[in-house]
Amino acid sequence: MVPGPSSPELAELVDAERAERRRLADALHDGPLQALLAARQDAEEALAGDQDLLATLPGRLQEVGDALRSLLTSMHEDGLDADPLDVAIGRIADEAARRGRFTTTVAVAPAAHGIHDALVREAARELLGNVVRHARASAVVVDVTVAAGRLDVRVVDDGLGVDDRRVRGAGAAGHVGLERLRRGADALGGTLTVQRGASTGTVARVGWSVEALVAQRRLEEQLREDRRWTAAVASTVQDGLLVLRDGAVVQVNDALEQLVGHDRGALLGARAPWPFWPPQDAAALDALLEQTRREGGAGGAHELRHEDGSAIPVLVAAARVPDGAQGRGGVLVTFKDLRERRREEERLRLEAELRTTVGTTRRLTGILAAVPHGPAAVYAALRETLGHHLGWQDLVVNRRRADGRWEVAWTSGPELDVALLGAVYEDADWAPLLMPRFARAGTFFVPAEAEVSIDGPDHVPDLGGPVAAGADAWRPHDLLLVPMRDADGHPAGILSVDRPASGLRPTDTELEVLAVVAAHAAQALALAGAGSGAA
Repeated sequence: MVPGPSSPELAELVDAERAERRRLADALHDGPLQALLAARQDAEEALAGDQDLLATLPGRLQEVGDALRSLLTSMHEDGLDADPLDVAIGRIADEAARRGRFTTTVAVAPAAHGIHDALVREAARELLGNVVRHARASAVVVDVTVAAGRLDVRVVDDGLGVDDRRVRGAGAAGHVGLERLRRGADALGGTLTVQRGASTGTVARVGWSVEALVAQRRLEEQLREDRRWTAAVASTVQDGLLVLRDGAVVQVNDALEQLVGHDRGALLGARAPWPFWPPQDAAALDALLEQTRREGGAGGAHELRHEDGSAIPVLVAAARVPDGAQGRGGVLVTFKDLRERRREEERLRLEAELRTTVGTTRRLTGILAAVPHGPAAVYAALRETLGHHLGWQDLVVNRRRADGRWEVAWTSGPELDVALLGAVYEDADWAPLLMPRFARAGTFFVPAEAEVSIDGPDHVPDLGGPVAAGADAWRPHDLLLVPMRDADGHPAGILSVDRPASGLRPTDTELEVLAVVAAHAAQALALAGAGSGAA
């Protein structure tokens, strides 16, 4: 039976980042560190009078260099990921043979390919590393077989020989690599055995059910996908942000690190109350997360604790993110720093901003949640956020094509479709509108009175709408453009918004919200694989 993902050992195993750090620590302990300690011991005994040991020092130091070189090779997994399983294990075996000065024979069953190549490679690497370190072998055979629903990795050497008792006592004896391999096998219902040969030599075997390996691989793929979209979110939010999965922090952005003074490593994996949340206010945090779980979003004014002990007043907004693929979901929490705000003077505005922030945060998660359903769903969520929630009447997304030109890929209404959908523009058409003098809060607001000359066709037709009176009134020919950039900051599109329901020109706060919405939309469209053309 395949262990469920609620198993603590399995949860630890699928945390790829933590597992990789642990693997490197184990490899340092079993390889370079042991070789260095042996060299130091020889040096100390030589200095104490045993001159014969001086001759061993060059060899000892060569062992240290070889162990470090092997570790560096193992860290570069990209090449192995690109290779078929038999080729990758062959490369690992060749490196082990070079270090251990033995010959190798490798056989990998075709059926083993693709079940969980990374885990199979790692098992072969560890078993071969054990031969290098301890066996003094002259010949080694590596077999990867699949039979009766089970995958086995077997390494046979003609060296000194050990037995299964060594595996059971590996942790206590300091052989952390073998102990990690044993624990990993146990967590997936597998086995690790090491048996002495008929005279000398060792047969080491690690095996799992194919069902367990496939389930594990899919779980790790989902974890990588989780990190992909949470990283995209973190890169677009200017306020402090953290992302929760199953109650634990899986992503934080740079702004939050700077806000609270805690290193990212201290926050990842943490559960409420977080290190920067005052322990005496833990009940308030529990209430906020519970309300988010029940209602989809919550927020309020709170006080965080900086790593140096100082207080940080913030607005906290949390929103639940549904996960269409797994049903697990997550929670986005943003922290707006209020230290520079004048408390009483800003109180009423902040209360209104809080309501907007909570609502907007919930709708931003809707844009991301639409990714699994394709570009059309992302555009629908964008229309819901900008049109129904924020009150902008006419929306146009201009996507940058591969040839460097711009094309209207989507609009929010049939009248705009007729007028604009499919229209193509050159960079020169946008240049007069995207001048630095029109930049505000990450957007470009071009007032009608700017009298900018546009060589291309009109970007948004004048469809009428409410017009307020006064200096702050929206004019029919005002233009509001919001850049959409990819994860590397390169231009990916331009979002044009028009005709605010209020009839007023936007405030800086409203422009900031539009910039965040456009950034989320750009990331969501990239993840959904949207190109130019109607959606």
